[in-house]
Amino acid sequence: MKMSLKTREVSFVSKTTMANGMTLDNIGNLVVCEQGFLEKRGSIQKINLHNMTSTIAADNWKGLPFNSPNDVVVKSDNSIWFTDPDYGQTQHFKGPSEIGKNQVYRVSINGDVRAVADGFTKPNGLAFSPDEKLLYVTDTGTTVGYLSFCTLNYSNSLMRRNEALYWLIKTSVPLLLRDGTFDPTKPHDINVFDVEGSILSNRRVFASVAVLEGSLPSIGVPDGIKVDTQGRVYTANQDGIQVFSPKGKLLGLIRVQGAVNMGFVGPHLDQMIITNSTAIHSVQLNVQAAGLLYAKAYHHHP
Repeated sequence: MKMSLKTREVSFVSKTTMANGMTLDNIGNLVVCEQGFLEKRGSIQKINLHNMTSTIAADNWKGLPFNSPNDVVVKSDNSIWFTDPDYGQTQHFKGPSEIGKNQVYRVSINGDVRAVADGFTKPNGLAFSPDEKLLYVTDTGTTVGYLSFCTLNYSNSLMRRNEALYWLIKTSVPLLLRDGTFDPTKPHDINVFDVEGSILSNRRVFASVAVLEGSLPSIGVPDGIKVDTQGRVYTANQDGIQVFSPKGKLLGLIRVQGAVNMGFVGPHLDQMIITNSTAIHSVQLNVQAAGLLYAKAYHHHP
């Protein structure tokens, strides 16, 4: 789907299989994480927005299908980096993981897929620092999972009712009920790595995320993540968008309950679009997005 910044009209772009995170590559293609469904593999898709043709950039690691590709960034060298948690398995819309662990991958310009980091419980959002010398990766391991499903009968669509998710496929509908449980012993962190070319090293915790206010659980769930040109880090959490200094100091909160992701848009890349399960929110900022080379070239930014 896409939303017009002028009219706020939402329209259909392309059919996907459980699309999740996405970004623009350096020549304007839309790069999409497709989680897959049942026997259909998850993949990284490239969609040419001029003619709407789609190609698969990657759909396996060493012949093994990915778990559920979740979020993606494109580096200035045109390599694609993405996270692959096992949400498809814990949420029961895919079979058991054949890889058996949750990793971060890099796809080179010639299509080679390499695991660049592991040891995560649920790797989720990722973003490079402005100089691409650091890579930030969120871990939402604190969320426990989902109950098993039953089957309902509906037509092709997706409905949301409070905490129930109905994945509608033709006439057979697995019903997933979120159990709402948090495990404080599991990660709820933003990790940061040093980056040298295609190599990650010196992993450490950049920030441990909690809920700042309200009646929500006190343990955070850092989801999507973005960085501005001054190196400030933004992560989506249950209470909104938390903002951190380049040193990991909490600077503030943009309040949007249930925020899961965000992105910079507009001619100056200084408007933030925030999504949660019910709406698309917008806030004007006095900062500019880092990265997004195609968008900056399109709007003639240095």
